[in-house]
Amino acid sequence: MTRLWPAMAAAALAGVVGTLYLTYTHLAGAAVACFGGGGCEAVQASRFGFLQGVPLGYLGLGYYGTVLILVLLGWWMPNRRIPLLGLLLVLTPSGVLFSGYLVVVQRLVLDDFCSWRLVPAAAAAALFGLTRAQVLRCPLR
Repeated sequence: MTRLWPAMAAAALAGVVGTLYLTYTHLAGAAVACFGGGGCEAVQASRFGFLQGVPLGYLGLGYYGTVLILVLLGWWMPNRRIPLLGLLLVLTPSGVLFSGYLVVVQRLVLDDFCSWRLVPAAAAAALFGLTRAQVLRCPLR
């Protein structure tokens, strides 16, 4: 049962790193160093790069930071795993749905991709799958 916790932590950390970089570039006013063809500047500057005026990098950093803390607590505190998995079961579907929405927006509306926004989306999908696998190994009773 404990083998999935390190993988969950790695996925959450990938989300933190991706959103931390986007947050840094926004705060510093720096250009996003996009790998894989570019498009980051257009995506980040679009109206879809903000939610009620708040850059999505900030929101993602809060989300992935929270998930990382919950995962680390679950990994290090076996007696608290059931309630923590319950919280992760609520958080990870919302993360994967919102990330999926943003990927669709990048493709269909903006017709451009930002690789730094795809990293957190992949992390959200991995977290969702790993959380489901962890729950199947340790049913919530």
